[in-house]
Amino acid sequence: MTRTNGQDMQDYVIDHMAIEAEARRLRNEAIREGFAALRTILARRFAGFGRGTARAH
Repeated sequence: MTRTNGQDMQDYVIDHMAIEAEARRLRNEAIREGFAALRTILARRFAGFGRGTARAH
């Protein structure tokens, strides 16, 4: 995105800095949620891994 303010076809001022800040915030939030989900999945896998192999023998 550009860092200069521009106008769209209806003469509304486009605040590119605010748009970029919101995009960064949303991206960072999505990354945090993704890591949290990954930790949960890995914790479940490793928690079940020890018990599953013990029963298999």
